[in-house]
Amino acid sequence: MGPGTHFQCDIMIIYLGKNSIGIREAAEKCGGKIIRDGSAGIPVSSVCTDSRDCVSGSLFLAIRGEKTDGHLYIPTAVKNGAAAVLCEYAPECDTGDAALILVDDTVKALGRLAGAYGEGSCPFRVAVTGSVGKTATKEMIYSVLSAGSRKAFRSEGNLNTVIGMPLSLLSAPADAYAGIFEMGLEQRGEISAMSCICRPRIAAVTVLGSSHIGHIGSREKLAFEKLSVADGLDADGTLFLPADEPLFAETAFKDKRTVTFSVSRDAGIRARNTVSDGETVSFDADCPAFGRYIGDLRLPVPGIHNASDALIAIGAGIVYGLSDDEIRAGIAAYRPVRLRQQVLSIAGTTFINDCYNASPESMAAAFRVHDELYRKRGSVGRKIAVLGDMYELGDDAPELHRLTGRRCAEAGTDILITVGSLGAEIAAGALERMDGKNVFAYPDVKDISAPLEALRGIIRKDDVVLIKASRGVGAERFAASLRDMAE
Repeated sequence: MGPGTHFQCDIMIIYLGKNSIGIREAAEKCGGKIIRDGSAGIPVSSVCTDSRDCVSGSLFLAIRGEKTDGHLYIPTAVKNGAAAVLCEYAPECDTGDAALILVDDTVKALGRLAGAYGEGSCPFRVAVTGSVGKTATKEMIYSVLSAGSRKAFRSEGNLNTVIGMPLSLLSAPADAYAGIFEMGLEQRGEISAMSCICRPRIAAVTVLGSSHIGHIGSREKLAFEKLSVADGLDADGTLFLPADEPLFAETAFKDKRTVTFSVSRDAGIRARNTVSDGETVSFDADCPAFGRYIGDLRLPVPGIHNASDALIAIGAGIVYGLSDDEIRAGIAAYRPVRLRQQVLSIAGTTFINDCYNASPESMAAAFRVHDELYRKRGSVGRKIAVLGDMYELGDDAPELHRLTGRRCAEAGTDILITVGSLGAEIAAGALERMDGKNVFAYPDVKDISAPLEALRGIIRKDDVVLIKASRGVGAERFAASLRDMAE
């Protein structure tokens, strides 16, 4: 990775899940060369990407990114206790007792280290990618596999990048048998690289949507990148693909078992008798690919699209060797992560806080959930939507936002508030089908005071309010502010 590459990772330090590793062994595993011995005999017990978070025994990763060069912060890392530094060139500063490990590329070296150190950790690994539903699917798989007798582990937060995923693998506890790893996409080739580091037993693509087209160029290219999650798959591994995606219809891997899944058509795993009542989804899983039929499944979140994600978790559970009862228990135990379809009640108003991320596909699914919950609540109030920018959609972003606005209106939304310049395009699309007096657009994404004040003046008891946007919009501020006001 070069100086123009940008990475994001919320967790800046991880502690090794197994034993600490010697600096010389770390250098060997990552393909590096020790150019300053320092205290090379000191074991490394943590890996850190932010010099400020380094502690005694840390291996600091000097990463060159878009905004800054990690090599500039080596002195801070050493001052804070770093035992060694992984770097692409030797700094001119005094590095004291810290050893320097010279590598060709810090990020690739991290991947090599994680792959080698992680041998034996989580022998049953699952890799999950897709444009929509990655995190929900990861959490569902974790919930199902945790229903068995062996310990399961999954990556946390947004550790789904070429930095985050290897860090997550390094942090996997020694006693975990199953490990579930999410894989996102910023640049071409990243999912393939992560898959080859992870070497999964199961790989899955949730949905091929519009997210990241701005980076990749087209849905065809995006499909190719998502399918590369199978590049590191075990020879006897299983690849799960959505049967509803035309670009995957002709996909065949001669050396890999492929199982399709769907909630609406015949597939290797199909949801049948599906009912979503605004609070839960109940369904049966017809699994001809495995000669199984698992009935009476209940997922404690609304939305048919969640049943699709659950089918992957069910398939993973079957491959893992779980019984029908264990799989049922795992599905029932699933809980969504923070900011994903959280249903809140504030002063008699119901809010769907779905602010972690957004795409045209997830927006459409959210409108369906909004309607289901509105009906569940008795349809006595109004349907209000607070929507914001969706990022990484490329040149088609304005039209995709207008399409989302039209869908919002067609879903029967009574009042729409938008935030952000692209959010204004959502409002423009909605105005084609909604009365202008019920549509409010606020282009400044940094200042939510005006749209928040508008929402406060609009909402009444029994209204059902959907709040959704890409993570960078910070739309969760709406629900937080309203809750503070109510308290």
